[in-house]
Amino acid sequence: MAGYKLYGWRQTGSMAIEAALEKAGVASELIPVSRATDENLTKAFARINPQRQLPALALPDETLIAEGPAILSHIGDAHPAAGLIPAPGSSARAP
Repeated sequence: MAGYKLYGWRQTGSMAIEAALEKAGVASELIPVSRATDENLTKAFARINPQRQLPALALPDETLIAEGPAILSHIGDAHPAAGLIPAPGSSARAP
């Protein structure tokens, strides 16, 4: 099974996601997509993510998540042993 593919740019909104993937010990690849050159607005990127948002995370099954908080929640839920977020449904997760 292939790892995660993170579409974004180093030291931008992708940084927290890069850190979470690393902390979870998950194989991932950063695919550079520059906002400075509007690369995320190209037709080529729209085929990957029709919303053209960054960061975007392609899961190993090719599902794409395009919102930072949703990406971080997914990583935490998919890799609970990393202790990134409280368990779903717990009162610790509510805040």
